[in-house]
Amino acid sequence: MTTYSAPDLVRLTGATYRQVDYWARTHLLVPSGHAATGCGSRREYSPVDLDLCRMLVSLISVAPLQIARDVAPALRSVLEASGRPECVFVSAYGAVSTSTPPLAELPVICIPVPGELTQAGAA
Repeated sequence: MTTYSAPDLVRLTGATYRQVDYWARTHLLVPSGHAATGCGSRREYSPVDLDLCRMLVSLISVAPLQIARDVAPALRSVLEASGRPECVFVSAYGAVSTSTPPLAELPVICIPVPGELTQAGAA
C-alpha cells in the first residue's frame, strides 16, 4: 500500500506542515498508515487520507474549521465508497450530500472529490 509522509501531504495538497500536524494531533486527519508514537517517529498517511486532506484544504479555505470537523467523518466515508461523486455538497450546518445540495440548509459549499488516480497511487 502506498503511504505518504506529512511533508508529502504538504507538497501534494497545499496544506501547511503546521496544519497537517495540528489536524493529526486533534484527530481531524488521523493517519491510516501509521500514527506517530513518540519523538522521531513518522506519521504515514494512506491515499484516502491524502484525498481527505485535499478536501479539507478546499473546505477550510471557505468555511470555519468547526464545519470541517463536523463533516470530516462523512467526507472520509465518501472517499472510501466504491463509486465517487464529482462533488460533495456541505451546508453551513454540517449536512453532507453527494447528489444534490441540501437546499433547506443554505449556504452550500461544493467540494470537488479527487479522482480515482489518487487512489491508485498517482498524485
